[in-house]
Amino acid sequence: MILVALAILLSTAAGVASERRTPRAMRAAELSLTAMLYVLMPFVAYASFAHLHLSLAGAAGLVVAWIGLGAAGVLAWGIGRRMHLPRPSLGGLICTVTIVNTGYVGLPLIVVLLGARVLTPAVAYDQAVSAPFFFTVGFAIGAAFGVGEKPSISGQIQALLFRNPPLAGAVAGLLVPAAWAPHVLVVASRLAVDALIVPGFFAVGVYLSADPSQRLLERPDRRVLVALALRFGVNSALLEAVSVAGVAIPSVYLFQAVMPSGLTSLILGRRFGLDQGLIATVIIWSTVAVLAVATTVYLV
Repeated sequence: MILVALAILLSTAAGVASERRTPRAMRAAELSLTAMLYVLMPFVAYASFAHLHLSLAGAAGLVVAWIGLGAAGVLAWGIGRRMHLPRPSLGGLICTVTIVNTGYVGLPLIVVLLGARVLTPAVAYDQAVSAPFFFTVGFAIGAAFGVGEKPSISGQIQALLFRNPPLAGAVAGLLVPAAWAPHVLVVASRLAVDALIVPGFFAVGVYLSADPSQRLLERPDRRVLVALALRFGVNSALLEAVSVAGVAIPSVYLFQAVMPSGLTSLILGRRFGLDQGLIATVIIWSTVAVLAVATTVYLV
């Protein structure tokens, strides 16, 4: 738990310090995000989906989670329009609400707090909900709201199919036999997921300090508060309601539902020209909130 928190803190601090000391920091952050999108994430998707095993007991919960993320995104769109947000900010708001860090923050926290025995359903959630939601809906959001992108249906489909390397990795993993992704690749993919914390939060630090006219960490404004409320409230409330109604949903799904906004939102922001400042701020505040609660639970 402490190591995860330290890795996030130090990586973000390194990004902030680099942005303030060298003009090449932004380029380094962009290269980090590009490497995540075109190299690490397709590899992780391939190795993970080649060994995806989904039990019937948890299938209903995964469907509910998809519905919950979709509902949160629709609410973010409606509220953002009433706030008269420009398209890049509106797209960034929706991304921070629907793209969730259930992988390289959620999985380590689950192991620390709940034990390795619940890791399998947690991985299933990450692979069957968060990852494909990013591959598909996330890229569609970027194409629809990004600067310079045509919001037509055909444009969204083209972006989804031809500007989406992780989706290609996931499809390849689903098509090949599991033997084509031996255990050594699976282990390497999990190490890659853990390693993504460093370049991902380095980029967060760079984008946070990119505007010298603003303070490093602004007090949450209305946009950030809306993002946090929808990120933590909608999907978890729906899963809890279905669970109370009698559907056997693994309890670890509820844990994954309240993870912070995903670092991969920055990849969408860079790829499609969304509001990177808003995205980085929501990522930081949501991550701080989750780490504060998790650390308190761990120490108690």
